[in-house]
Formats: sequence, C-alpha cells, structure tokens
Amino acid sequence: MVDSERISQIRSKVREERALLSELEHKIADEEVKKVLLGPASLRLDQVEGFYLDQKTLDEPRSEAAWSRWLDGAERELASAIKRRAQAEETIRKFGRNVKIIG
Repeated sequence: MVDSERISQIRSKVREERALLSELEHKIADEEVKKVLLGPASLRLDQVEGFYLDQKTLDEPRSEAAWSRWLDGAERELASAIKRRAQAEETIRKFGRNVKIIG
C-alpha cells in the first residue's frame, strides 16, 4: 500500500525547494549563470515529481517493502536537489559580484 503521508511530505518539500530556487533565480541576472547554478537542483526536483511521484507510477502495485525502497529513492533525489541548491547559495554568497546578483 502506498504511504500517502510520506508522499505528501515529499511533495511539500519539493514545493519548498522550488520556492527557494525561485528566490535564487530572481537574484541572478545572467540566464546562463542561472542554468549552471540552479539547473542541477531543478532537474532533480523534476525527477522526483516526474519519475518517483508520477500518478501512473504511484498507481502501480508494489509490496510495502518495495514502496518503502521507492520512496527512499525519491527522498535521496530530493536530498540531492537540496544539496545542489545549497551549493548554488554558497557560490552566490562567495562570488556574488561575479555571478551578476540583482539587488
């Protein structure tokens, strides 16, 4: 059986991360810099939503253990997105003038 509470928590964290990425995106003037700094985190969030949490995928029958492993994978991908966003923030903090920060 699908752990709907766990799925809801993962989706909530994805939304939070997307909001943080959006804030960062508005601070960077250069489109290429945005892609380089924020693209990896965004792609990982897309992977969580489009691969792990796609409704068709969630409708597939799996054992409880298989669901647990599947959602573990979603959480690992989400953790990777969070790490990439944090790295982008650190780059902006260190080299802000060189990445054309707005405001």
